[in-house]
Amino acid sequence: PRGNRKRDAGQQTFLQLPERFPGQPEVTEGLYLLADLKHDDLAIEEARRYYGQAAEASPDQYEAGLALMRLGGLELLEEDYEGALD
Repeated sequence: PRGNRKRDAGQQTFLQLPERFPGQPEVTEGLYLLADLKHDDLAIEEARRYYGQAAEASPDQYEAGLALMRLGGLELLEEDYEGALD
């Protein structure tokens, strides 16, 4: 459907941010939003990957902290308490 194409195109835009704007805060924000969308779609492994990338892109950004919190939450849900501490 048409809506899926628009959503996929939007998500592809988020993936291009690190290459197009290296070191910019928008990279962290975009990757966090992409991870959040994947999380909502229950694509947990993809969400985990993009949360990790968001956290690493600009660690001092607010969204980087949120990404780490979400990663920890995923670990807790899977009862991986050691992973949640990382």
